[in-house]
Amino acid sequence: MANVLTTNPIKLDTPAATVLITRLLFVIGIVWDQGASGADDDQAIITDKNTNAFWSQTIQTGSLVPQPFTPSNPVPLAGLIIPTLTHGTVYIYTQESRNG
Repeated sequence: MANVLTTNPIKLDTPAATVLITRLLFVIGIVWDQGASGADDDQAIITDKNTNAFWSQTIQTGSLVPQPFTPSNPVPLAGLIIPTLTHGTVYIYTQESRNG
């Protein structure tokens, strides 16, 4: 498959060390669906365009269903890279900027 960067939610299923989005995003939720192949020690990492860590999850035995990230207020993310995704799809829900 391929990442889908033009929809809301953004759909990430292919990791890449390159910058996928350069603009400022306002994140209102992240959900990681590991699908049927999820396993212990699976990992998903999201960084900003400068490779600063933004969000990560590692699945451990007994907790194979990742918890969604749902901040009480939108969180700014300056660009997007997903350098690590061992299984499944990460969905990033965003709020559009009020200034365009």
